[in-house]
This record gives sequence, C-alpha cells and structure tokens, in this order.
Amino acid sequence: MEEPYAFDPKHSFNLYFGIANKEPFRDDFEGEVAGIKVQPERLYNAELTYKYKMAAGELVANLFYMNYHNQLVLNGLINDVGAAQRINIPNSFRLGLELSGFFTWKNFQLESHWTLSKNKITNFDYYIDNWDSGTPNKVHLSNVDLAFSPNIILKNSLNYTMKRFSLVLSQNYVGSQFIDNTGSKFRKLPDYTTFDFQVFWRPLKNYNLRLEATIFNLLNQKYVSNAWTYPFTSTQYDPTADDIYASKGQNNGDYQLTGYFPQATRHWALGLRWAF
Repeated sequence: MEEPYAFDPKHSFNLYFGIANKEPFRDDFEGEVAGIKVQPERLYNAELTYKYKMAAGELVANLFYMNYHNQLVLNGLINDVGAAQRINIPNSFRLGLELSGFFTWKNFQLESHWTLSKNKITNFDYYIDNWDSGTPNKVHLSNVDLAFSPNIILKNSLNYTMKRFSLVLSQNYVGSQFIDNTGSKFRKLPDYTTFDFQVFWRPLKNYNLRLEATIFNLLNQKYVSNAWTYPFTSTQYDPTADDIYASKGQNNGDYQLTGYFPQATRHWALGLRWAF
C-alpha cells in the first residue's frame, strides 16, 4: 500500500506499508535440527519518505521500520551432519533513516547517500559448543545486533563533466559489524573506508560509445568485509597454540575460530560500452 502526497512541485511525501513473506531455503528443511521445524519468514515494512526538489538538485529523507516475525538466523546450533542451522526467532527489527541527494554547480555534481540504522534481535537463545561436556551451552541474549548489519553506511561521489569527458571520485564507508548474532566484541569486523576513481570518455559525438577506466581502492586500503566464526568453550584445551584461526574470548575458557576474507587492494579495470 502506497500513498503519495505533494504540497507543491518542490515538496512531497510518500507513505508506504507492505507485507512480505519468504519461504525457508531447501537447506533449512534438509538440515532441520531434531525437534525444531523451520517456518516461513514474514516482514512488515513501513516507510515515510520526504522529497525536496530544487533547481540545482534534490534531497530525500526516508524513515523506515522493518519488523520481522520468524526471521531465520544462525544461533550456533548444528545439524546431524555438522552444518550450521538457521532457526526462526520470534521478533527482530531494523529501524533507520536513509538520507540521499545531489547538488549540481557548473560542471560539478556532488551526490551523497547515508544510511543510519539500528538492527536488533529482541530476544533469543544462542548455543555455544562446550568441548568439555560435548553438549552446547545455552545463552539467552536480548537486544543484540543482527550479524553483518552495520549501523552506518555512507557513499559519496564528486563528478566533474566537460563535454564528452567525466571524472568521478567515490567514497564508501561501512561501519563496524558483528560476525555472528551474539554481539561479542571479539567477533566483530572494524569499519572501513575506500575510494574509487573513474574516468569516462565518449570519443564519438553521435554514437553511444563510451570508454571507461576505474581504479578501485585508490588509497590501497587493507580491509575485511566478511568473515566466518565458530565460538566454543574449553577449559582443558587451549587451541591458540596450534590453530592459526583460534583466539581467546572474553572469559577464561572462551574461544573462537575465525576466518577473514580480505578484500583486494588497489586494482584497476578498463571497459568499453556501446549501446544501440
């Protein structure tokens, strides 16, 4: 359901509400933990958008609230073949504000997109393997961040155009994010910023042919955008001495095995686009 409203050509509002359903993956059914049946996910999504148009640009603010029922997340349980199992959690949500806009001055255009959000699991149980007893420990958690859900994401770009020639400098910022759903600072990815630089050239005036060159990660930043982790407890064995993936946790006997996926440092690409 969507309801637009405009005060005048410059100011407008849009109210949206929608319901979406998503069935579990085949792996969720095939790997069901004994006694736990997976259910479809349901999302209630409400958004309020304000748009302001001006001669040299546009500003947009979008307030959103996404309420999940039975969202499927990893909670530390593994099935009978040792694979991580997704489990329904009763309530989780994403609440945030998206800000975007662009401003043009002579041959320059500045464009910006900001997302500020809170992404939480209200209440759920997480299971951490206990290597001493052979059975997982159940930990009740409240108001923890959803995994891989940074609270801040920014993208800005500056474009300079002269006739058939364009230069674009882009900046991307991704805030810190947790690797799992425990909210542990020992299983968290740091924030990072990268810059890209692009050159576009249309050599033929009457043909939609474009040559482009891009330098990705211009400042040669070393960063990680993804990872996997396996937390466990063990008071009789310290794995950090002989396992490069192992590190200690917050309390005595707490450990995690963590593997990181480092992203490419400075690299480039050349392209040719011809539309017809």
